[in-house]
Amino acid sequence: FKKALLTPYLEEQGHDDIIVVKLSEEINFISSSWKLQNIYQLVYPKIVILSFSQIQYIDDDGESLLEDIIEHFEHIGTTVYLTGITDAFAQRLHSTTFFEKYHNTEYCQNASSVVLNGLHICHV
Repeated sequence: FKKALLTPYLEEQGHDDIIVVKLSEEINFISSSWKLQNIYQLVYPKIVILSFSQIQYIDDDGESLLEDIIEHFEHIGTTVYLTGITDAFAQRLHSTTFFEKYHNTEYCQNASSVVLNGLHICHV
């Protein structure tokens, strides 16, 4: 297990790594262009865990960005887990077609439960 910032990690990323990306504050049009651009440079991970425990707000642009990220990883054969989704966040996603579109995406309470429980399926 190794903890690293995303930007330096990009230069040393290995095949079949399990990556936990902790997102913070808001996911919206303004934050999407610079905070999350490095995520698209992850090319080898076997599993990506997106942690939303610190997300306070997501708007339509943020939801669209989340969909793009999931599609990127599905395209390269990476399993995606979403963790730390608050009730308000889950309610927002349930009010759209998000869960229907991404029914293969796994949902768990927190990132450590995904890793410690052997990557078993969890649901929001």
